[in-house]
Amino acid sequence: MPTARVLPDWNIRLGYGWADPYRYYGGAIGLFDRLEISGQFTEITSITAFEDYDYGNYKDRAAGMRLVLFKEDELFPQVALGAFDATGTALFSQRYLVASKRFGKADITLGLGQGTLAGEYTSIGGSQDAAGTFLFSSPNRPTRPFGGIEYDLTPNWTLSAEYSSLDRKNLYGYRDGEGQSVYDGDNGFWPVNIGLKYHSSNWQANLAVLRGDTLAAGVQMAFPLKLDSLLGWRRTPELDPGASLLYRAATSENEGLAILLADQLTLQGFDGVKVASSDTSVWVEFSNNRHLEVMRSFGHIANTLDKLLPSRITTFYLNQTEHDLVIQSLKLPRESFHAFMDERLDQRTLQSFSDMDLSAGTHWDEFQKYNPGSRLQEAPEKRFSYQIQPRIFTFLNNKAGFFKHKGVLELTGGVRLWRGARLAAGGELVLFNQYDDLDWEPLEDNAVRTDMVEYQRRSDPSITQLAFEQYGELPGQWQGRLAVGMFERAYAGFGLETFRFFHNGLWGVGFEAEAVRKRDLDNSFKLRNDPGMDDWFYTGFVNLYAQLWPSQGVEVGLKVGRFLAGDPGVSIELRRSFKHFTVGAWYTKTDTSLFNDPENIDSETKGVFIRFPLALFKDRDVPGHLHYAITSFTTDQGQTVAQPGTLYPMDPWDTPVQSMRDLNKMRQY
Repeated sequence: MPTARVLPDWNIRLGYGWADPYRYYGGAIGLFDRLEISGQFTEITSITAFEDYDYGNYKDRAAGMRLVLFKEDELFPQVALGAFDATGTALFSQRYLVASKRFGKADITLGLGQGTLAGEYTSIGGSQDAAGTFLFSSPNRPTRPFGGIEYDLTPNWTLSAEYSSLDRKNLYGYRDGEGQSVYDGDNGFWPVNIGLKYHSSNWQANLAVLRGDTLAAGVQMAFPLKLDSLLGWRRTPELDPGASLLYRAATSENEGLAILLADQLTLQGFDGVKVASSDTSVWVEFSNNRHLEVMRSFGHIANTLDKLLPSRITTFYLNQTEHDLVIQSLKLPRESFHAFMDERLDQRTLQSFSDMDLSAGTHWDEFQKYNPGSRLQEAPEKRFSYQIQPRIFTFLNNKAGFFKHKGVLELTGGVRLWRGARLAAGGELVLFNQYDDLDWEPLEDNAVRTDMVEYQRRSDPSITQLAFEQYGELPGQWQGRLAVGMFERAYAGFGLETFRFFHNGLWGVGFEAEAVRKRDLDNSFKLRNDPGMDDWFYTGFVNLYAQLWPSQGVEVGLKVGRFLAGDPGVSIELRRSFKHFTVGAWYTKTDTSLFNDPENIDSETKGVFIRFPLALFKDRDVPGHLHYAITSFTTDQGQTVAQPGTLYPMDPWDTPVQSMRDLNKMRQY
C-alpha cells in the first residue's frame, strides 16, 4: 500500500521484489523533498506473452508519481496525492490520496484509492477503461480506504501491518487481457499483509505474508546523487613558475607575454587557448576540456595568470569558448580575485567587482580601447582528436525477446580545419549483434524511423558519421551552425541552425532546419535510390529554452515545427541538472493524419533519461557525462535527425546566470 512518504531530494532508490505471480524491477528518484517519480518493470509468470516466440513471461512497464501536498508537523500528518500506471497499457492503474503521521516509534498511514486499489480491473479490455484514459477519468468511480502501521522494533528492524484493498481476482496476472482467469490463487483468507523490514543507511530487505497465504520478499538500495568520486580525486597541480619563467614574463613585451601565457595554459591541459596582452590587462580564450565545472576552469586559469603575470597586469578577461565561439566572458579584477582566493573576499562581494557577459563583444571593445590593434596569439593546437569507447544498444520488449542487444566498439573523431570549422567522423566495429533476431517490420512504406532495425542489423564495420560543420557569429549576438554530410546511420544531407541567449542565459530562441535523404543499407557512401526510398525529408523548428528555477537547475525546452515525416507538432523536454547529475523527460505530440499504420496514427513519443558525470568514475576532475535513456515504442511520429553538434542548449551550466552563482567553485579546482 502506498504511503505519503517520499525520497529525499536528489536521492535514488533501486529495487527488486517478488510475490507470486509477479516479479518487480524498478527505481525511483526524489525531487525537492516533495515529489517522487518511479518506474517499474513487472514480470507476470502466469501469462505467456507470445505463444509462437521464445519471449517468455509477459512483461509490463509502468511509471508513477507521488506529490506531497502538505508536510508533516507536530499536529498534522503528511498528505500526498499519487498515481501509478495511469497511462499506456494501464494494467495496474491507481490513483490515491494518502496521509501518514508518525507517533514515536509508530508510523500510521490512511488513504483512499481508486483503480486496482479499489478492486477494479483496469487493464486493456477492462470494463471501464481503455489504455491511457485512467489518469484523467472521472473521480466518481469505485473508491476504497486502505491503511497500515509500521512500528520500529529497533533502529534497524521494523514490523509492518496493512489492510489490503486489492481484489486479486481483478488483477492482471490472475486474469488475462480478455478477463479470463489464468491463475489459481484467490483473495487469501484475510485482507491483511504482515511484513518485517531490515534497513541500514542504504539497504533495505523485506519479507512479508500477503493476505495470509502468499510469501513476498524484496530488496532495495537507496543512495544520494552527489559528485563525490568513487575513487577520490587527485588535486589539480598548480603552476610553479620558477624564477626563470617569472623573469621571462616580467621582461616580455605584450606580444611575447601573450605567446608565453598561451603556451603555459596549454601545458596546463586546456585546448583552444588564445591570448592577447596589453600594458594593464590580459585576454584569454579557452575551451573547457579540463574540468567538469566551468568555474573550476575559470579559477584554474585565473590562478595560473595570477602566479605568472607581472604586477602591471591588473585585469583578467577570461572567455570560455565552444566551437571557437565565446559563450561567456568574465571580467575579473586581479586584486579582487587574489583577495577572494585568500578568503578575504566573499562570493557576493566578488560578484559586485566582476562582470559576466554572454558574448565577448563588450569586453573585447573595452580591452581594445586601451590597446588598439592587439592581436590574439594562438597556442599550437591538436587539430585531430579521437575517442574509442564501447557502446551497447538495447531493444526492449520485442516478440523475439525482452532484451536484445548490439555491442559495438565506437570510434569518434574530429579534425579542426579553421576557426569554427571541423570535420566530424564516427565509425563502429560490431562485437555482437542480436538485432538479427528481432521480429520487426517498418510501420510505413516510406518509414522515417521504424526501419531502424534494417540499419542496426548490419554487423560489418561501418561509417556512422562523416560531416563538415561550420560555426560562426552572426549579427546581434546570434550564433550560427551549418552542417553537411552523413549525420547518422540512416541519414545524410544538410543542416542549418541559429540560436541566441537572452537575459544572461535565462532563456533563448533558435531556429533549425534539415534536408536529408536515406543512406544506403549496404554502402556507407551511397544514398538509397530504390523506389519510395529516394525522397528528401525536410524538418524545420523554432527552438525555445528557459531556466524555470535556476538555483535548482530546472529548465525546459520547446521544439515547435515540422518533424521528419512531415508531421507538424511540438516536443517538450523538462529536466533538472543538479550537482552535475541530470534527470529529465520528454513528450512529443504531432498531427499523425498523414500516416497509414494504426501504430503511428494518434501516437505520441515520450521518454525519460539520466546523465552521470564521468568524473564520478575517475580519479580526477574531468568533463563529460554518461547518458542513458528509455523511450516509448518506436514510431515514425515526432522524429528528428541527429546532428554532429547543436547550438540549442539543454544544459544550464555554461550560462552567466549559473556561473556567477558558482563563483565559489573557482577555489575548488
